[in-house]
Amino acid sequence: MKRRRAEESADGLSPAVARYQQRFALALKIQQMTLCVDNQSQDTSRELQWIQSQASLLLYIQSTWYPDARKAKVAKLGNQTQATAHPVESFYEPAVALCIQSQRSRRNDRIQQKSKAVVDMNQQ
Repeated sequence: MKRRRAEESADGLSPAVARYQQRFALALKIQQMTLCVDNQSQDTSRELQWIQSQASLLLYIQSTWYPDARKAKVAKLGNQTQATAHPVESFYEPAVALCIQSQRSRRNDRIQQKSKAVVDMNQQ
């Protein structure tokens, strides 16, 4: 039975090579996590742009096709007190704002889930 040299590890690799492999694996893990977050943010920014364009289109259609309905809504909101008015239904803040807020929170949840999945996958 031969004795191993002090500079060799159990699998036959030198400690310097093993450290290099560990650093490379860590760099690869960080790169995968960054790529995952970047792809997710690009997808959600496209979704957000699409939602905003649809919202502006719908507001334009509403104001051009039904101008009297818009005036009636403004008059109705002017008669209500601030305490009884719905927080989203106002002339200055359309109902689409709520949708955009929920999209942002869902996007943040998805980013956290994906990064957690990548970390869990790399720990196995």
